[in-house]
Amino acid sequence: MKKYLPVFTTNDLITDEKWATLRTFIESWYDFEIPNTAYQHQLTELENALPFALPLSAERFFILANQLQNTEHLYPQSGQKTNKFSSIFRDGLDISFLEEHHALSLLIQAEQDIYWAIETRDFKEENPKVHSYFLNYDNDNGDFERYGTPYSSVTSFVLKHMLTYLNNCSSFGMQIENTALFREKIKSSFKNHIFYDGIELFEDENLIAFIDEDLFDDGSFYFRLHLKDNREIESLPEAIIDILKNRKGGWTSNRFNEFS
Repeated sequence: MKKYLPVFTTNDLITDEKWATLRTFIESWYDFEIPNTAYQHQLTELENALPFALPLSAERFFILANQLQNTEHLYPQSGQKTNKFSSIFRDGLDISFLEEHHALSLLIQAEQDIYWAIETRDFKEENPKVHSYFLNYDNDNGDFERYGTPYSSVTSFVLKHMLTYLNNCSSFGMQIENTALFREKIKSSFKNHIFYDGIELFEDENLIAFIDEDLFDDGSFYFRLHLKDNREIESLPEAIIDILKNRKGGWTSNRFNEFS
């Protein structure tokens, strides 16, 4: 298994450099090389079918998604076959026009009740904001309504979505009460601490973590940590071990389930 080292080390990046960094992250964490197929014909077909030109980041997302969809993935535990896009993003690729919201969708949640989309009024931006649209269960019309604070950019949305469903690792997460104090306690435990593309990230060898605000509860923050499977829990810094042992509530996965 490939060693993961920090990749989100600078904020001074143009849009294409942010996409290159996302690709590096995927390849480094998941131990495979993304094919460099251009999918220009498919992109042209998509743009011809839409009543507008796509922002640069929507194009980059479409190309990355197609490259990942056409790369096979095999789940090691079950032997089930899928593609890299499904295994990394979990949710479904859906590049379509949401006419009611004047927005271009990028993804639809696997449960079919959330779209993530770019509003056409933001198309003048290379890397526009991404909004969430939730299914309104209070009526039977199948209406979706915009909800919550938008992601600051397409690249920020893509990174946060990947981090939410990151695999090839063991993970734990928890709500934090005092963000400033918590940050001071843990930041020296990581080689890299950065506010990158609207996300507060912490990175180290075979390790990535982030602090984020709860979409459903303004002013409520949580911490999530992912430890790649080629690093032992016992090698984590003392501050992280202390948090893991003494946290109240939260959740764990894989090797963290058995740790005490």
